[in-house]
Amino acid sequence: MFPSVSTPDLRGNKVFVNQKHETAVIVEPSRDQHYVISNPTITTPPLFPVILTNINWIKRRMVVHLHIKPTEMRLTGPVLLLLLLIAPAARLSAQAYVMISGQVWNLKGEELVGAHALNISRKYGTFTDADGKFFLVLAERDSLKVSMIGYKPYYMHIPAGLTAQSYSLSITLVSDTLMLNTATIRPYPGTYREFRHEFLALRLPEEAAIKRLQLPNDPYRSKYTTPEGYLALPGPFTLLYNAFSKEAKELRKMQAINEKNELRKKLLSIISREVMQYRYGCETEDDIDELIYLCGITMAYLTSTPHYLIARRVNACGLDWEHNRK
Repeated sequence: MFPSVSTPDLRGNKVFVNQKHETAVIVEPSRDQHYVISNPTITTPPLFPVILTNINWIKRRMVVHLHIKPTEMRLTGPVLLLLLLIAPAARLSAQAYVMISGQVWNLKGEELVGAHALNISRKYGTFTDADGKFFLVLAERDSLKVSMIGYKPYYMHIPAGLTAQSYSLSITLVSDTLMLNTATIRPYPGTYREFRHEFLALRLPEEAAIKRLQLPNDPYRSKYTTPEGYLALPGPFTLLYNAFSKEAKELRKMQAINEKNELRKKLLSIISREVMQYRYGCETEDDIDELIYLCGITMAYLTSTPHYLIARRVNACGLDWEHNRK
């Protein structure tokens, strides 16, 4: 049908060129079909210097690579325009694609189901299956991102010049946030009046501690309470109440505990807890309080005495206290 020239392209397809320089036919035996290029606009010499080297299919368009020898022919305006249109597609067809198959784990070795694998460069992706696996096609110089809520994302850049067509990855994601247990919030089944009653009847832990002190209830307490916390009653009953009432006794206990804590804290700011432990054997706070009582140390003494004199007094009492304990 088209005599004279027959040459294979890079895929092994036969290329027939008409001697009359009107058409060229490319026969692809693997698909049992042929393609016709009609009326090529090329000046002398004829079509022989033009070799159709490769055919690729990109988005259902046939892209033809033309290798033209400038010394043997002159490029006209239409041919130059054709080359400019073909060049971007030729670069696209030469880009290599690879299949990435990966499996995503956490630090415990558990498969992460539902992790997102994203091709950042082309804005498409997929999710891991029940085994934590995913499959994604990427091109050279694309970037891969694998992420999941509660974990730090994993990034990978596909380099150029890869030889294989598929690669396998094993990705371990590191925890990023603290995952709290699921909280279930349901509507209150009763009416607003019932909800108000339940809310007002709610008892907090602080209320339980105050209740153990057996203090008078409000508003009686707020009406007859002094700034120091004592209950103020009119007449001579105030002194008797503050001396013998349960509330006054509990308040005195609280004040004694607070004073003891402040005294211990002040002494430990002068002599460290480590020295008290290793030199005098004071393992607990009760031991330190006992040593303070034995030495006769008061808050006024700690605030008005130089530190070296306090250390000398504690050392003298501490050695005796440790010896008596043994």
